[in-house]
Amino acid sequence: MAKELYKASVTFDDKTIQRVFRAAYYTYDKLMVILRAVAGFILIAIAIFAGLPTAANVLLLLVGCWLFVALDFPSKVRAEGVIAQRRGMVNTIHIRFTEIGAEVVEERKRYRYEHVDRLVADKNYLFIFYNKQTALMIDTATLEPEGASEFRQFISGKTGKQWKTTSILFMNFKDLKQAVRDQFGKKG
Repeated sequence: MAKELYKASVTFDDKTIQRVFRAAYYTYDKLMVILRAVAGFILIAIAIFAGLPTAANVLLLLVGCWLFVALDFPSKVRAEGVIAQRRGMVNTIHIRFTEIGAEVVEERKRYRYEHVDRLVADKNYLFIFYNKQTALMIDTATLEPEGASEFRQFISGKTGKQWKTTSILFMNFKDLKQAVRDQFGKKG
């Protein structure tokens, strides 16, 4: 058994399940997030500037605002399906990190660093995605030894990947190209 360098855990409850689905959606369905925002903006602009009847303007404003503010609605729907299946069950998993990979202790399942697809961080959690459906979620408050920045550097070095955020505000052209590849099934 390889020497443990870091360890962490995460408790899966309704909120963390919603968080992991949101992270996956903003990571792998980013083009849809952008298109929903653009569609919302266009509908709002039409309602304001097109001079349509009041009823049409109200409808366009309602749909446009909903699209714009509920960008992650599809992820919430997916998460709610899983939450309903779990019927309130809460469980905690523990993850060990070694030189060659990560291991989910309870499942005795190993994940090698070379198979990592994406690294994503938000305020309190780190997500190591192997694909859209498989991710290790780490609560940074549980990380041992303490130091999320050192852990992030370690994982980046092992995977050759850079940490990204779920925000669409910091996208560049490379991120947009990846979003198009993700949407149309091309590996990149």
